[in-house]
Amino acid sequence: MLTGNPVFDAFVRDMHAVMTSGEAEAIILDKGRALVAALVADASWLPEEYIQPHPEHFKQYVLHQDGERGFTVMSVVWNKGQSAMAHDHKTWGIIGQLQGAEREREYEDPVPGQPLKLRSETVMRPGDTCVLSPGPGTSTMHRYEVETGKANRFAPVTVRADFEKECWAEGEAISRGAYASSHLPLEIPGFYRRMDETGPWVPVPIILAAAQPGGPIVQAVFDEFMDKALTGLAAALPVDAVYICSHGGSSTTADDDNDGTLALRVRAIVGPSVPIVVTHDLHCGISDRMVAAVDGLIAYKTNPHVDHRETAAKAADFLRRKLAGMAVRRSFIRLPLSPPGVAMSGLVGPYADLLALARDLTTGPIFDVSVTGGFVLTDLPKCGFTIGVIAEGDQEAADRVARQRYLRSLTTLADGVALARVAAGGDTPPILLADISDNPGGGARGNTTWMLRALHEARIPGVVLGLFTDEALAETARQAGVGVRFDAIFNAVESEFARRFETGVTVEAISDGSAIGRRGRDAGREITLGPSALLRLEGSGLRVVVTSLREQLCDPMMLEMFGIDIAAMRCVVLKSRGHFRAGFDEFFPDERIFEVDTPGLTSAVLSNYSFRGIRRPSSRSIPRRSGSRRTIAASVDGSLLVIRFGKEPFDEVRSEALEELMRVLPTLPYVGGAQGRMTQYFEQNAGVFALGRVLRRRRVSAKIMSPLLRHVFLAKLRSRPRDERLEMGRRFLSDASKEMLRGDAVRSQRREDPGDFAYHFVEPGSSGENPFEFGLDYDECGFCKMSKANGDEDILPMICAMDEESYALRGIALSRTTTLASGARCCNFRYARLGDDETL
Repeated sequence: MLTGNPVFDAFVRDMHAVMTSGEAEAIILDKGRALVAALVADASWLPEEYIQPHPEHFKQYVLHQDGERGFTVMSVVWNKGQSAMAHDHKTWGIIGQLQGAEREREYEDPVPGQPLKLRSETVMRPGDTCVLSPGPGTSTMHRYEVETGKANRFAPVTVRADFEKECWAEGEAISRGAYASSHLPLEIPGFYRRMDETGPWVPVPIILAAAQPGGPIVQAVFDEFMDKALTGLAAALPVDAVYICSHGGSSTTADDDNDGTLALRVRAIVGPSVPIVVTHDLHCGISDRMVAAVDGLIAYKTNPHVDHRETAAKAADFLRRKLAGMAVRRSFIRLPLSPPGVAMSGLVGPYADLLALARDLTTGPIFDVSVTGGFVLTDLPKCGFTIGVIAEGDQEAADRVARQRYLRSLTTLADGVALARVAAGGDTPPILLADISDNPGGGARGNTTWMLRALHEARIPGVVLGLFTDEALAETARQAGVGVRFDAIFNAVESEFARRFETGVTVEAISDGSAIGRRGRDAGREITLGPSALLRLEGSGLRVVVTSLREQLCDPMMLEMFGIDIAAMRCVVLKSRGHFRAGFDEFFPDERIFEVDTPGLTSAVLSNYSFRGIRRPSSRSIPRRSGSRRTIAASVDGSLLVIRFGKEPFDEVRSEALEELMRVLPTLPYVGGAQGRMTQYFEQNAGVFALGRVLRRRRVSAKIMSPLLRHVFLAKLRSRPRDERLEMGRRFLSDASKEMLRGDAVRSQRREDPGDFAYHFVEPGSSGENPFEFGLDYDECGFCKMSKANGDEDILPMICAMDEESYALRGIALSRTTTLASGARCCNFRYARLGDDETL
């Protein structure tokens, strides 16, 4: 309940007066709508705690309940991609849009046994209002879905406090920070130094804000930033040039392209003749209007990023040359590709090759070539692979385009633990395990426990893990003091990926978390982790660095400040995607670094996400289908195939299967009705079908082929810990999952994509059937369509026969009496819970 808020309290009083006036409902609705319109005209009155979304479903906050008249005021918050199933109102409601955008679809009165008929569709934007009233002869059947964007769409929103923790500087504080060790981005000292070196100038710093990567910026926070920036710029006129230092991958709760919005507003103030240059991270998202608004876009050329200063210095050179009369020629090309961050190494692989090519091309009239891959988890229309060229009088540079598809294999958690065990033996060099799915640099929270738990249970000596973000635990350790033993609770407050973990620990060291970075991205920059502690876990000896502030582990100093001798460790485990490579290269060459696949907000397996904003077909590029490749290349241990073929033929079969997968993957349709699970099933099983085709060409009989494919199909699932499999089953049977499936079922009946599944949601209690929790009746099957298109009708029944065991491994009883694959008119799936003694 929201109390003590003058704006909201006044609204409640006025609304109560309207409700108790005794006037007709139509008049009450008109007056109430006017009050709601006034309330949502300004979003600043609603505290941030009432606008936090839930990662899985929309979130409701009850702000007020009127006991006398029975009306309720709620704040309803949606994350992008979330929606409500179609529903009917039994009483009137007044809806006001406070932030972001919401799409509403209204339907005609439902007719039993027939799909809903759409009557109207509108998008509500901030300040808009509408009224729903179930009067005689009218239908209030409708549904909502969100229309907002994100920085990491799957992470919590970014609020004012996040910037205050990292960096919020205005005016001359920026200039002072440019000449000293500070929290400022390294572009700032780089730009100042280069401008100082190349001639006289008068800096007019206005505002700089930075936060750890996360979800979209709350619109009110960005509005505050932009207002200060534009007001300061207008007051400084006339200016000779403008430098915008921007990551380029952000969004707000109401604007998918706030970077472009800012650039356009800056251009409107300074006019068309003042040069504007922008520097970006190479994980940026560049919109067409950003390109149109500025004179130059210059991105980092390294990943891990170690060229912040050099990039800003190049921006300074660009402004100097532009002011001296440089004839700028530009080309910008957007490619239909959105790779995961793990596939964008600047040291090895195709992306490194493209960066090297860009450097080679930067000669003669070519001033700059920037190759950006975007940050796919933003799930924004502006995200994607781009090539930008700045030349002096030479437009031909626009034709220099390089495009490759790249697959990256990840290390399973089980394999990572096995590698750590081998390294601990001392016969092989030490290794580094990167927990890339929990990378704070990509918006993750830095607090998943999958690797922590697995390594602790394995009892492997000589292992250190960091940085684990848990402010409460860090404070408990600080109060306990060095040498004290206590019972620790990691993630006392759980979230989607942050599972609770309890064990005894001893405090080995405590720190205020402050140091100066010494290598890579943070070299020479002040590091702030907040109050922190080094803990040793009982029983395993595993050492864990726990911090108060969220930060990826990318500089050795983040461990060394606790007295850790990295060279003496047998295995270092860190939560980071790639910046650590520039900091830890003195200890671990690339061949001793392993990227581990665990659940998390920054997983590199893009099929784990339900993308909606990225332009097609970029989000269905080959890296997104890495699950299919791993099904063949990693999940198959080869034992059954070796029995059948011998070692050398197995390698041939494996190679042929991968080639077959590569041939088929680009032709797979995007199954649009599957923002939930169906798209993932489709892609993951493409690998099993590919292997089946190879075995069929080798004249392997169905009797032999069936157990081989069954082994492949279930291998990855069987490799997961039992508790994890059961948790997957509980999520599938949860109310949130059922609600999502109900909505997906309605969408699927529109048959918008010929390759999609089409099904109906079946509520429990159907007559003549055994008890079940819910069911799905499939009218059309994407697998059947794919099998028919590729001549795999003989393989499909083998896949269908594995469903029961697949669900049983997750604690779910699946019953099915008819299948489309066998020629029936329907696949009737019925789901129920298995007892612990029944689960495989």
